[in-house]
Amino acid sequence: QYLVPIDQYNVLYQQLKKKYGKKMIQIWPDVTTTDPEKFVYEDIAIATYLLLLWEEERRRLGLQQKQSFVDLGCGNGLLVHLLSQEGHPGKGIDVRKRTTWDIYGPDTVLQEEPITPSDSCLFPDHDWLIGNHSDELTPWIPVIAARSSYSTRYFVLPCCPYDFHGKFARTHTANSHYRNYLDYVRQVGEACGFTVEEDSLRIPSTKRICQIGQSRCYLEHEKHKIDEQIKTFISTRPREHPRKSEKCQTEVKRATEYPQGDGNTLCDDPSTVTPKQHMSRIEGTTGSGSALWVESFQPRNKVEVVRNCNRLEERLKEKIVNTVGLALLNQHSEEDEKDGEETNIGCKKAIDVTVEDHLEGAKAAEERPWNKGGSLHMSEVVSMFDKELLQKLKCECGGLKTLLKNKNQVFILRGDSVKLHDWSVEEQIEEKHITSTNRKKGKKKKKTDRELRVKTSLCWFYMHHPDGCPRRAEDCYYAHGPGELRDKPQAAKKSAS
Repeated sequence: QYLVPIDQYNVLYQQLKKKYGKKMIQIWPDVTTTDPEKFVYEDIAIATYLLLLWEEERRRLGLQQKQSFVDLGCGNGLLVHLLSQEGHPGKGIDVRKRTTWDIYGPDTVLQEEPITPSDSCLFPDHDWLIGNHSDELTPWIPVIAARSSYSTRYFVLPCCPYDFHGKFARTHTANSHYRNYLDYVRQVGEACGFTVEEDSLRIPSTKRICQIGQSRCYLEHEKHKIDEQIKTFISTRPREHPRKSEKCQTEVKRATEYPQGDGNTLCDDPSTVTPKQHMSRIEGTTGSGSALWVESFQPRNKVEVVRNCNRLEERLKEKIVNTVGLALLNQHSEEDEKDGEETNIGCKKAIDVTVEDHLEGAKAAEERPWNKGGSLHMSEVVSMFDKELLQKLKCECGGLKTLLKNKNQVFILRGDSVKLHDWSVEEQIEEKHITSTNRKKGKKKKKTDRELRVKTSLCWFYMHHPDGCPRRAEDCYYAHGPGELRDKPQAAKKSAS
């Protein structure tokens, strides 16, 4: 049973979609390759739900004023903007300002502050606390609501699973990890004295279950008893003890700027900011003391550490890819030797390759099956490189495995197994997909990101594989030689008409 009437939801959603949808998509900053429609329409759907939930609450309780709110971990701030535009006084707080904040105007209140659960991080003057994909703050929001005031309510949409002290560990294997986490967040709310209700949102996401705490199961004078119950619950949760490692240069250079002590020095760990400092930074918060609720809570850094392959030298990436590619090709040759066939496999160097070489390789490949290589375990791949290089990869792009995953033109990873991407098989799969897609009618086909990037990078198999590429030039997504290369598409700026 839905807490919000479906017919009313459908009507209001269409109204808000017409009012805000197209306008927000047009002015959305081009800072990400992700389609802004996902963000915009999902937040419109969440706003629609909250507006109807609050309208029903006002009717039930005989309230005249619209409810106030605080969105903790507000991200791009769009939900705060929508609720504010619909007449609900409130604000959003996030440790990191987003580019989208600048498009909303002064009526949308967004604060760039770290949020550390403590007696100085309470919101008694606001009616509702919101946690929309709030990650590490999600289990804390019922606690903050319970300790803010007897009348404070909360709404959470759990996504990434976090516990009070770190990542959430699955306990019941009979249920999915997501269901385990939902049950845990419900337990937190119940431990805080709330009657927790659960509902399913109509949003384009697999993580669509929300939880609402809008009524208490205890009397106001029993608050001290509930507070002890909360302390006991938190203390019994498992704690993570992460192995401390030396920071890489990228992280050291991007140290987060927070006040530390009485000076104005740099601090790369927001958790070291004292509650007194929080009191002076987060407007509208209050508390009875200055104690941190747990010392192990780790808010995310103010500046997001970007770890991708773009920071690595092209020569280094090419060396790694060719080393692993050659090893996979040799895995296949070892199997042939066991069968009594002698082969001599090696990656071709792009600088030494001529058109004649490719024609000769293609002719030879017609006389034998295309070498799709063998399979290697990640531990075997790791053993090919020295520790210094592996540490550099970990700092710059998240590790060797991440680099190989990003090179999906060349490699396929299944768990800890690495193989060469067999494009001859891929072609058959795509033909089936195109056939099934063509059956859908009434939808205008949009060009995918892959289609827009056809021939914008060189084909590794054409340049390096001894048998060449298993696809013809006209059928391959990648350029068969520099002559076929096209410029990479730039994100088209939408007009704000």
